[in-house]
Amino acid sequence: MRRVLGVLRDDARPAQAPREPLAAGDNLGKLLEGFRTAGLPLHYTHTGPSLPDDAAFRLTVYRIVQESLTNVLRYGRSLGRVDVAVVRDGPTVTIDVVDDGRGSVDSGGSAAAPAPRDSPGQVGTGQGLAGMLERARIYAGTVQAGRSGDRGWRVHAVLHWNGDNESKAT
Repeated sequence: MRRVLGVLRDDARPAQAPREPLAAGDNLGKLLEGFRTAGLPLHYTHTGPSLPDDAAFRLTVYRIVQESLTNVLRYGRSLGRVDVAVVRDGPTVTIDVVDDGRGSVDSGGSAAAPAPRDSPGQVGTGQGLAGMLERARIYAGTVQAGRSGDRGWRVHAVLHWNGDNESKAT
């Protein structure tokens, strides 16, 4: 499978235009429904005001949730519940994706320092976690990923939205 994906992901080749509309941050409900259809016992909560209207910010939230749930779907075992929580408290948006299953990745850590690709027990390349961190850094944010208690996995992302302050200053 990795060889097939490696062939498909050729950074030297120019990218072809997508044939489907790009994902938009306001399609989070549709994204979650797709993961439910795929079999995840998914529960979603949103606390606080709605997300900022900025399309790039909403897309960042969308992609972090998408990558987190993709990892749960790919690596989670014996899942009883997957919780996705998005909390907006003023300029801070916190995203938590927590599952209660047994994952096949034994090494904890954060996206800032993913385990080396060839380390024992490591599944995947860590590119998804690194991508989440890159997106979060655009908004002075952080991403941490690792074990959640005895079982399960947690992705915790914090983003800072200062767009409202910038628009008042101009």
